[in-house]
Amino acid sequence: MNTLAVVSTGSSPHEKAGSDIYPLENFWFPTFSGSLFDVLDHTTRDINIRDIAHSLSMQCRFGGHCQRYYSLAEHCVILSRLVDKRLALCALLHEAAHAYVQEMSVPLRPLLEGYQELAQRIWGTVAKRFHLPATLPEAIRKSDLRLLATEIEFLLLPTPKPWLPGVRPYTLEALGIKHSKQLGLLPREARQHYLERFAELVV
Repeated sequence: MNTLAVVSTGSSPHEKAGSDIYPLENFWFPTFSGSLFDVLDHTTRDINIRDIAHSLSMQCRFGGHCQRYYSLAEHCVILSRLVDKRLALCALLHEAAHAYVQEMSVPLRPLLEGYQELAQRIWGTVAKRFHLPATLPEAIRKSDLRLLATEIEFLLLPTPKPWLPGVRPYTLEALGIKHSKQLGLLPREARQHYLERFAELVV
């Protein structure tokens, strides 16, 4: 099976990555806060909660295929309220790497060699920045899966095949809402909710 790979030939981080189609000397991009983020050569000083909140609020779940806009930021805020309080900050930030390498649909990830490794490297930097575990706790993974099942139920049309058979969705009550139409904040609202939740958890 063919995969899209990052070419590795040199010794430095930038020399190891390249493309015949789109050669680059630097692997950085400008962020919302006006900083530059190098995907191959970054430190904890490059991680900015404003950048994370903004980027995640602008990214729609399910690759944009849900019935209305529903952001990664909103997903993370909800998850942070579903887990034990001791895990809440980690749950809020569990998608933070995707502020720097945009979220990709799960079926695509194994086909793009290097993507998951790069996302994991960035997560490691995020984890150091906010004193979180390098490996996501199993309790968060399980809650994340249940929340995914919930989002599938309320934000997608029925599909010919079940996506997560056997995974029990949360009730709307567990999410703290009365109707599924309450899901789907505008990006600006989602960003604000994310930053407010972060402030609650780091006090």
